[in-house]
Parts: sequence; C-alpha cells; structure tokens
Amino acid sequence: MRAPIIYVLLLAAAGCQSETTRFTSEEDACSFAELSGWSASRDRDSLLLRDPGSRATITIRTVRSVNDWVEERTPALVGPAVEKTLHALPQSVVIGPAPVRADLDGASFEVTFVPQGKHERYLRRHVVFYGEETGKVFHVVLTVPANAAEPATKAFDRVVDSFQEV
Repeated sequence: MRAPIIYVLLLAAAGCQSETTRFTSEEDACSFAELSGWSASRDRDSLLLRDPGSRATITIRTVRSVNDWVEERTPALVGPAVEKTLHALPQSVVIGPAPVRADLDGASFEVTFVPQGKHERYLRRHVVFYGEETGKVFHVVLTVPANAAEPATKAFDRVVDSFQEV
C-alpha cells in the first residue's frame, strides 16, 4: 500500500514543477528567467530590460575579466571598484557588499541616491557575478524610483536568482 502513495506524491510533485521560459543573450553569454511584459534592447554594449509600465530598468553589462589594456578583473578588485562607484552617486547611502550565490558566485550592493537634476530618491541594486566558464564578469543592475521599487525588485530578484552563464 505504501508504494501507490509514494507514486501519487511523486506525480503531484512533478505536476507542481513549472517550466520557466528563459531569455538567452548569446552576445552577453548569459541566460535568466524571462520577465513577462518587459522589453529587451541593446544600449551602449549592455542588455537593457524595461518595464513599460514603470520607470524601472534592469541593465546587464558583461565584460571580459582579462584583456590587454586593464588589470585582470578579479573579485578582489571588482567588488571595491563597484562600491566606490556607488558611493560616488549623489546623496548615496550604500549597503553591501553581501555575498550572492545563484548559479554563479557574486556580490550584491544596494544604494539609494538622488540623480543629478532629479528631486526624488532612486534605488539601485547591483549584483556582480564572476563567470566560471566564460572568463567574464556580469553586472546586473536595477534602477528604479525608490517609492515605486517593489514590483521591480521582485523582477530583479527573479533575474538574479535564475542567472546563468552560457
């Protein structure tokens, strides 16, 4: 009698798993869960995701960790450089770095700031992943007005949690 119960539980568990549609960018060597309703385009060598119903953007910037004109981009160098850049934003309040582990190791930062020429605070969440196969560093960055951040932060978390190098 125990075998049929286990079989029913396995079938129920299998039925609960849903296939996630993935967005893959060959140019950026990455893949992540597709965001329903968000558009994707290229802007200055970055992948730009936009939520048409808000001012939220998620930018994915991929750079090689080694090239002939810059010191190797190691976690020991990239993390402090990102933190320094975030502290330079106008009226910034920076939290992080905090370790992140999705499919790749990384570091997470959060900052609120007031962009030049604006009066409202913005939220920026910045995750840096270190590629294990491609030799690339992946910057995943959410920028959104702080007072309207919640839906966008959920979308950002979905991208970060499902992020993979390809």
